Amino acid sequence: MGRNSEKDAVLTWYRSISSRRVDLISDYAGSEIFIVEFDSLLLQCFSNPKLNFSNGFQLLHAVYIVEKFLQDLLSRRCRFQVVCFDQNEELCVPPNAGRTNWPKYALARLVIFRHLARNLSSDKRVMFKRFSSFTDDEFVQYLNESGTYFVMCHDGAMPDAAGSKSALRSDSSQDLKAFEEDQMLLREISNSASSLSAGRLPFYNVPFIKSPALENLGGIIELSERDVITVLVLRTAMQQGIISGDEASAFLLHTAALQYFPLANWKPLTTTDNIA
Repeated sequence: MGRNSEKDAVLTWYRSISSRRVDLISDYAGSEIFIVEFDSLLLQCFSNPKLNFSNGFQLLHAVYIVEKFLQDLLSRRCRFQVVCFDQNEELCVPPNAGRTNWPKYALARLVIFRHLARNLSSDKRVMFKRFSSFTDDEFVQYLNESGTYFVMCHDGAMPDAAGSKSALRSDSSQDLKAFEEDQMLLREISNSASSLSAGRLPFYNVPFIKSPALENLGGIIELSERDVITVLVLRTAMQQGIISGDEASAFLLHTAALQYFPLANWKPLTTTDNIA
């Protein structure tokens, strides 16, 4: 089966499913453990109309919105674990985000990932897990051992131009990501794991993000956070004509040199006083 026909089959299956609205705690979860998918959580929070990533970069606000979402779950005595899939790292960007703002969301995702990984590790109420994909053998083993009841994740639906509150964005050229999201839902449902959206809040499909600048760095075994941020910022600056190619190359050489010549080693070994 070709990829297009497979995509159409998955989207057709998803359209045939009736929406289900329940009280997450009283009617469904109770005291059972469930999973909050990391990039779905970010997409919900990044879509907050009060968050400004266009003209500004309200990173602290974004961190607060994520923490508030999780705290609301904890306040209702939910038992959940946050799970991050590397393959979903491009799914956290709202559909109305401009291309030049994508690096902001990539940086915010990285910051929030590190923030949760560090702080949730000291909170026994919530665990933070990371896997390469939802088909990863380690994730399958984790599901079998953890007794997870359901997965809270992006459901591939968003408001359309006609005003529908839950229309599938099937007429968009960007629905490849919707196909991938629905594949994950289909797999979980087929494995008898019930998948729900987060409460009554709508989730949205996101544009497909490809960064040739990062793909060309595939030969580097370990890429630091500073390297990733530098490449993304330089790429955006060149696209907007802020810097030239020579200036970007010089900055990349400077970044590479920092690995071998840290700034702390740039001070002189000895100093002499100037005598008038």
